[in-house]
Amino acid sequence: MPKKLSKLLESNSFLTNLVLLALLGGLIRLVFAVYLPLDGDEAYQILISNVAVIPMLKATLSAYPPLWSFILHFFEQIFQNYIVVRFLSGIVGTISIIIIGLIGRALFNPKVGILTALVFALSPTQIYYSSYLRVYAFAILVSLLTFILFINFLKHSSSAFKDNLLLFSIMTLGNYTYYLYPVLTLSLLTYLLYKIRTLGSKFKTFTILFILALLITLPLYLSFLRVEPVPSAALPQFSLQKIFLIPVHYTFPLNLAIAINPEILSINNLKIMLLGFSLVNIGLLAFTFTGRLKKNEQFLTIMLIIPILITIIFSIMVFSVFGLRSILIFSIPFYLFIGISIAKNGFLKNVYVIVSIITILSTLIFFAKKPSSAVDSFVFNNVNLKQPILHTEMTTFYYYSYKMPQLDHRAAIDSLYMNQINKTVLGFIPTELSKLKDKEFWLIEVIPSPLHKNQAVQFKSCVGKTHNQTLLQKFSDVNIIKYEPKTR
Repeated sequence: MPKKLSKLLESNSFLTNLVLLALLGGLIRLVFAVYLPLDGDEAYQILISNVAVIPMLKATLSAYPPLWSFILHFFEQIFQNYIVVRFLSGIVGTISIIIIGLIGRALFNPKVGILTALVFALSPTQIYYSSYLRVYAFAILVSLLTFILFINFLKHSSSAFKDNLLLFSIMTLGNYTYYLYPVLTLSLLTYLLYKIRTLGSKFKTFTILFILALLITLPLYLSFLRVEPVPSAALPQFSLQKIFLIPVHYTFPLNLAIAINPEILSINNLKIMLLGFSLVNIGLLAFTFTGRLKKNEQFLTIMLIIPILITIIFSIMVFSVFGLRSILIFSIPFYLFIGISIAKNGFLKNVYVIVSIITILSTLIFFAKKPSSAVDSFVFNNVNLKQPILHTEMTTFYYYSYKMPQLDHRAAIDSLYMNQINKTVLGFIPTELSKLKDKEFWLIEVIPSPLHKNQAVQFKSCVGKTHNQTLLQKFSDVNIIKYEPKTR
């Protein structure tokens, strides 16, 4: 058989298998999108993305660049149901499976490409964030596109205008997607500096592209400096514990643990299974470093370590941005290393796939069989349209404002987690007690809430002068209290 024909058939077989894997991973993501419980952060995202563009920008710029909110804004003009909106993240996640497979083939060989795509498709972290309508799945896709365009940039002449333009475009797009994204491109620049003897011309070209992308992003940075900042209490805190949890989080996100059980320290069989799967991945990652690293493995090692180091240094010296979700865009080498490990051993590959499928199916069955929220049922069955609901936390306020918009939702106290523009745009303004006079109302109090505990106590003390507490319903994380006016 002619060599060209053989290569063509091999390429077609690779692409066919890659697309089939992507379809499988995409189906898993769409099913998870149906069964995952909605959380307050998602409710906030879907509510804020649905307001007019200018207020939306003013409200969101303090935390995230505008690109994903723009996309959701126009998508929500057609679809309002949060499950359907989640499908957009599922589609993004499906495309990501294809891209990481192409990266694996470009750096190593088709076998590693397919196995890396399989690892990525069956990763609980990637499934979760691709079934979740916030920015993370999109930011991961932009990170993947950056990797593959950078690889293409290295392979071609520095005078290849099209390659340079594509890389510059994705770098600029990334800057408008996630504030930490420049850390990724700075890490690529660090790699080129490390290889400057052999890649000197590439270093010069990439430096120019990096600076141009920053200049094009200058309006975003200036806008960020002008908007009201996020309160310091809302910033993720840096800790050594988070550093140690990075590899675990790459396969078992904290958010998934909370979705399984809000009490994070509560252990059940599913959490043990997910944690065990994470430890297997960490072991496979460590296995790749037992031998001498090849050229492209050295590149992946740099890209696995440098972004996290830069983020840690920035968190210590400037202000803390070190949240486990924030480093997801730096996780691409992790999955590639797992793909490399299982490619070296056929038995290990089969065991890994079986364990992955069991873990994913167990998690899916858990959510599919999980009963509806007892708190939701209580609110739906007991609160009528004439009774306002007051909230001590914005999380329940946003959640129920979206889930039950027919009810009258108000803020009981001020929030120390959100800046004023967000509170104004979405209506989280403390209600005047005089407006509650002669009215029955409900209070949803989040427990525990140490930052707002004194405010909540003071609010209940003031309300107690005019109202009687007639019902207290306790749940695992909230108290729901009914107040009725005192008779004179």
